[in-house]
Amino acid sequence: MSGFMRARSATATGAALVLGVTALSLPAAGARAADGAWTVSAGGEYSSGDYGASSSTTILYLPFSAQYETDRYRFKVTVPIIRVEGPPGVVRDIGSVRPRGTPASTTSTTNTGLGDVMLQGSMNVYSADMRRTLVDITGKVKLGTADENKNLGTGENDYFMQVDGYKTIERTTWLGTLGYALMGDPPGINFKNVPYLSVGASYRVQPDLSVGGMYYTRDPVIAGGYRQEELTGFMTRRLDRQRKVQVYALLGLASGSPDYGMGAIFSYRF
Repeated sequence: MSGFMRARSATATGAALVLGVTALSLPAAGARAADGAWTVSAGGEYSSGDYGASSSTTILYLPFSAQYETDRYRFKVTVPIIRVEGPPGVVRDIGSVRPRGTPASTTSTTNTGLGDVMLQGSMNVYSADMRRTLVDITGKVKLGTADENKNLGTGENDYFMQVDGYKTIERTTWLGTLGYALMGDPPGINFKNVPYLSVGASYRVQPDLSVGGMYYTRDPVIAGGYRQEELTGFMTRRLDRQRKVQVYALLGLASGSPDYGMGAIFSYRF
C-alpha cells in the first residue's frame, strides 16, 4: 500500500495536520517492521491565497521529519522552516484569524523563521485481511515554536486526536481520517475547538508508482471565520527499497484555505 497524507501543522491538519505540511505518510500494508525502522524526510510546499482579504499571502514551508515505526506503533517529529509574505493576520493551516467582514491590513511583510514543531504518535488498534484493513489512533501536539510577532504562527500549543482508517481492495487503497482539534488561544483571540475530516484514495499504477487524491474539510476556528476545504492530488514514486519521492498539488475550495499550493517530499528509510 502506498499513498498520501499531508501533515499540515496547525490543524492537524490539512489533508494531513491530517495539521500542516507537511510530511507525507501512509502505513504500508504488511510493511511495518516489528524490529523497528527509521525514516527521515525533507520537503517543501508553496501555497498562495487571499483568505477572504483583498491581497494574497504566500507561504513557503520546508519540513524536516524523523519517524520511528514498529509493527504497531509510529512516532514522528517534524521541524519546519517557514516563510510568510503578506498582510498580518494569516496563519498557515488556520487561514485568516480575523472574523469575516473585518477590514484587513494593506501592509505586507515578509518573515522567515522556525515554524511550529509537530509531535505525533500513532497506534494500530485493528488489523485484518493480511493487513489490508487498518485502523489507527493518532495523537498530535503542535508546539507553538513559531514566532507570533513575525506572523509565523499563533505562539500557542494545539492538540489533536484522530482515527485513521485504510482499506485496500486490489490496487486501490481507500483512506479516511476523522479528528478533533483543541486549539490554544493567543492573546486577544478565542479559538474554537473543531472537528476535521479527510477522505481519499490511492491507486497503485505500478509496484513502485501510486497516484490518488484527497478531500479535506475543517470547521472555522473563530466565530464568523472561514471554513477550510481542499482537494489534493498526489503521486508517489518509490525509487528503491529505501528512497521515495512524493509530489502533490492542492486546490482550495473555501476562503479558509489557500487558493492553490504544491509540494514535494523526499524520504529515506533505514
